[in-house]
Amino acid sequence: MDFLVIKLILTPLLIGAATLAARRWGNIIGGWIVGLPLTSGPISVFMAFEQGQRFAAQSAISALMGLIGVGAFCLAYRLTLPGSRPWPAAVIGIAAFLAALFGLSFLTLGAVTAAVFVILFLASVLAMIKRVHVAMPSISSPLWDIPLRMIVATVMVLAITGSAHLIGPEWSGLLSPFPVFSCVMTMFAHQDSGWEAAQLMLRGVVLGCFAAAAFFLVVALMLEETGIWIAYGMAVAAALMINGLVLLEIARNKPTAEKNP
Repeated sequence: MDFLVIKLILTPLLIGAATLAARRWGNIIGGWIVGLPLTSGPISVFMAFEQGQRFAAQSAISALMGLIGVGAFCLAYRLTLPGSRPWPAAVIGIAAFLAALFGLSFLTLGAVTAAVFVILFLASVLAMIKRVHVAMPSISSPLWDIPLRMIVATVMVLAITGSAHLIGPEWSGLLSPFPVFSCVMTMFAHQDSGWEAAQLMLRGVVLGCFAAAAFFLVVALMLEETGIWIAYGMAVAAALMINGLVLLEIARNKPTAEKNP
């Protein structure tokens, strides 16, 4: 199946599922879901088949580094709260993401060094995005809510990934974690339920990034040595293991007062 078709099908399904998960289990779980490599992971697999394993392995290191940009987005958005509106906060967050990527484009790091750098940065961001222990109202969303989210996210993904093959492995990797879902979901949470909901979403996104980091680290280290199927199978297993640990942490520390958005 053509990758464009996959994106057209997968992207709206993922954003719809993440939205429903946020409503069912709260904003921090919704953020955790959209922080996972739901788009960048499939992009990596596609590049391995279409561009070769070396290209995809090099891109995986850049995608790993790109998670610093995601953390920068979350931190910048958080620093605008509670006084900002969703659109200005999102613009500031995306600007921070792009600025981080510009700086990262001048660095050349090995996979392990990059992973250590990313984990330390994400841990620092997580420490600055505190848990929120407040009650938030439940809001009935209009019928067009989920379709609009799905359309916006799909358009953004197509715009970013459509030219990936033209810009090489470094920028393909750096741009692949572009916080499309994170931006859309956080803005809607912010608009619907206030800055506390947005903060919970951002914290969840950062938590999800640890699993994404594990995924790309394994791909970068194993892809050229073991081949596509083993490397991506082990990467998924590593991400699921980290996911389990993160979910336990979320369950242990989840604010009892949080309500569904």
